[in-house]
Amino acid sequence: NRELILDSDEAYAEAFRDIFTEAVRCRLRSAFPIGSHLSGGLDSSSITCVARKLLAEAGDAQLHSFSNIFDKVTECDERPFINAVLEQGGLIPHYVHADQFGPLSDVDDIWQYEDEALLGPSHHYPWRLSQAAQQAGMRIVLDGLDGDNVVFHGVSRLTELAHQGEWETFVQEAEAFSEHFGNSPQGLLKHYSILHLKTLAKQFRWIAFAKAVHQIHKRFGISRKHLLLNHGLKALVPEAINQLWRKWRRQDKLVTSVSPLVNRNFAERIGIDQRIYALDKSDQPSLTVREDHWRNLSQGIFPLILEQLDRYNAAFSLEARHPFMDKRLLEFCLALPSEQKLYQGWSRMVLRRGMADILPKAVQWRGGKAHMGPNFIHGLLTVNRQVFDDVILNKLELIEGYVDTDFLRQVHRRMTSGGRVREKDCMTVWQGIILALWLDRTQATP
Repeated sequence: NRELILDSDEAYAEAFRDIFTEAVRCRLRSAFPIGSHLSGGLDSSSITCVARKLLAEAGDAQLHSFSNIFDKVTECDERPFINAVLEQGGLIPHYVHADQFGPLSDVDDIWQYEDEALLGPSHHYPWRLSQAAQQAGMRIVLDGLDGDNVVFHGVSRLTELAHQGEWETFVQEAEAFSEHFGNSPQGLLKHYSILHLKTLAKQFRWIAFAKAVHQIHKRFGISRKHLLLNHGLKALVPEAINQLWRKWRRQDKLVTSVSPLVNRNFAERIGIDQRIYALDKSDQPSLTVREDHWRNLSQGIFPLILEQLDRYNAAFSLEARHPFMDKRLLEFCLALPSEQKLYQGWSRMVLRRGMADILPKAVQWRGGKAHMGPNFIHGLLTVNRQVFDDVILNKLELIEGYVDTDFLRQVHRRMTSGGRVREKDCMTVWQGIILALWLDRTQATP
């Protein structure tokens, strides 16, 4: 719970820049050329720009950059931001044409090093970047892994503002965030302030509840009656009654309340619905930015991804170094006040200020980043179509003990019918296909 108090925004920015620069500096030691991932996002661009500056000051060899580019699936292409960094000079660029391979292109090679089915469909990007780095003669690569969680976006500051009754600031931040990142202010209200109403109701703080309802109604136009019934009175219903109500509503729909992909008999046998409910119940929403930040840093997915990337790099005789994983930087960012994370609608504000005159302004003040969903669809339906169809036609018996294969076939038909492909269908299909391919490789049976 320690909070770092400095004199000004400039002091926070300078402190961040000093610690971050040292985190990069102490990862530059190498007797061989050094590479850096450069996606055009805030994290990899910050590392690349600082590393380039440090190498130039030391009179060492130029830094090599490695970037995914997309000639066919142009909505995923980030070259305007990549080029903004390259135009500053001092880099030797290398490119991977990431729309020429798909999520199933490298699984057999990756499974020489992995011991399990792959979690998400983006594994092929770091794999191909590592391959390109080896081919260029690198031994060391700098990776911008998870700067998102280390510096932290801080959008949960909206929850803090609601809890403090600072509705004017809440609205200002929500509207500015929406302008920068494309979210709706109403969506932000629903996600980040409703918890506060329920808390007030459970504490019987009805005067504060009424004031909050008045502000929400005034600024967002949401019905007072709706807020009172759904987020006030319902919050008072005992949990035992809620459980009975949920059980009654789902008595014939146990699995579909979780995922229609899961085989019903398998789900009932292992009690998947109860497991997920218990997990959700134990993960109550955070009331402060620092608590939210700490929870994100403490997730098991963090070491899982680091270990996975280590294997991907080791396969190509590379060592990946992660400046954002520096303990000093982690502790500094966790201790920052919430307004250093979200301010005037800009997330990760301390990094943006700290990288002034180092990052190109186009990168420093960019909003979101390219979504890789379109390239996943292209890879699955075009590049890997033969493997995709073969699994659906010939390998589903391997997973029928775990997966509703009829549902999976329906999703496959929807995706290959020529109509608009839903992103939800893509993840459903991915989970089924990767499990089938993994079981086929290991010769395991349900």
